[in-house]
Amino acid sequence: MYYRMRTDGTDGIECVGGSEFPGSTYTDKEIVQDYLGRWVFEEDITDNEEYEAEKAEYESEARMNRIRGDREKKCFSVINRGQFWFDTLTEEQTAELKEWYQEWLDAPQTLTEPDTPDWLT
Repeated sequence: MYYRMRTDGTDGIECVGGSEFPGSTYTDKEIVQDYLGRWVFEEDITDNEEYEAEKAEYESEARMNRIRGDREKKCFSVINRGQFWFDTLTEEQTAELKEWYQEWLDAPQTLTEPDTPDWLT
């Protein structure tokens, strides 16, 4: 496979079609995509503790961001309905809603999305 060092200022390599590309080099090394989609030599990431720690941190942050997005759609649309809607809830529903809301606020840290109360679905 032919590769060359990236020329756009980012880290890594790029796979190219052949020797006709300026700066390309042939290698028998295995080239794979890392967790960010960058092309890298497999040997550079295999059994690499620093790489694994970076990957775990990136994946954790990505998971937290997905949960924040879900919270925006699933929770805030309910919580922001207004006083008129809240006045129609029973005391039990209000207590359950407050607990559910707090679980959503904590969700990015716990990495757990709470179940929606049955009466909201």
